[in-house]
Amino acid sequence: MKIATAAVSLASTHALREEQTREESLRLWVGNERPVFAGEEAEAAVQVRISPEGRQLQQVAAQPLVSAAADAATPSEDFAEDPKLTVMRLILEALTGKAIHIAGFEPVSPENAIPNPDVEQGVESADQPPARQGWGLEYDLQETTSEQESMTFSATGQVVTADGQTIAFKLQLSMQREFTATNTVQIRAGDAQLVDPLVINFNGQAAELSDMRFAFDLDADGTTEQIAALAPGSGFLAFDRNRDGKINNGLELFGPATGQGFGELNQLDSDGNGWLDENDPLYAELQVWMRDEAGNESLSSLAQNKVGAIFLGPVKTAFALKGSGNELLGQLRESSIFLGEKGGAGTVQEIDLAV
Repeated sequence: MKIATAAVSLASTHALREEQTREESLRLWVGNERPVFAGEEAEAAVQVRISPEGRQLQQVAAQPLVSAAADAATPSEDFAEDPKLTVMRLILEALTGKAIHIAGFEPVSPENAIPNPDVEQGVESADQPPARQGWGLEYDLQETTSEQESMTFSATGQVVTADGQTIAFKLQLSMQREFTATNTVQIRAGDAQLVDPLVINFNGQAAELSDMRFAFDLDADGTTEQIAALAPGSGFLAFDRNRDGKINNGLELFGPATGQGFGELNQLDSDGNGWLDENDPLYAELQVWMRDEAGNESLSSLAQNKVGAIFLGPVKTAFALKGSGNELLGQLRESSIFLGEKGGAGTVQEIDLAV
């Protein structure tokens, strides 16, 4: 081919966007109750606490064990501090201006071991929540790096060859790429523990947490905590153990006592078919506990909510649940499904809530 004349037009565009975000928060408090921090809404509610007489009885009962443990345990000079404890210690020292010492102890020998009264008496440890530490620390870090790049190229033109042939052409191409990486760190210390109840969601939606908080004894330690409320359309899966018509604390939900909500639910699967359904005797006693924005509570059975069966094989579905100010309200852990009596499906999810 011999080009005689030509008219060619080439054009291109290029765009590159790089973004890095870092969200970091630290909340620290002293006292037996987590306060409501700035940006969190608290519902006016009566705070329920163990009476001073009750606490005194607890201390008297625990004193022999504490004294025996102090005599049997020996401080270790070679104690190697865990990296997470190091971070917590440095944070506390920066905030308080005081040196923080974390002591370690050697394992107690079998002959000096302290007997566990709960085991000897056949009492399930799940029903005996740990004593509160009197302080709490919540540290959250999320770093996100994202890149977006695109390029377009176009060519149009017309050429005439030496032998008189005319060739018109038009060419376009585009290239693009996108990359996102997220790093999340969560540290909870003291009384700032994550407690994970099971939540059942209707109307085909996933669990959502609102900025509104309400007072509830989620970890069943006798003191109420301010926890994030569920958005409309979701409720806590509950079992009214004492049949008083209300949910009194986290022991009547699935998950707060053991940290394994689906594991607790699986224990009710009497026929072992991997589903909680009408073949299981306790299925009829399970309920859905809901609260509206005004604080009104309702308890309704699975049958009333047209829930036919719950699948007991969840998968991990990690996802951060944040409020309108991008503050962390909870952490989604696992998800499964339920089947409706008239067909269709919904989700059952395990959510970590800070207490």
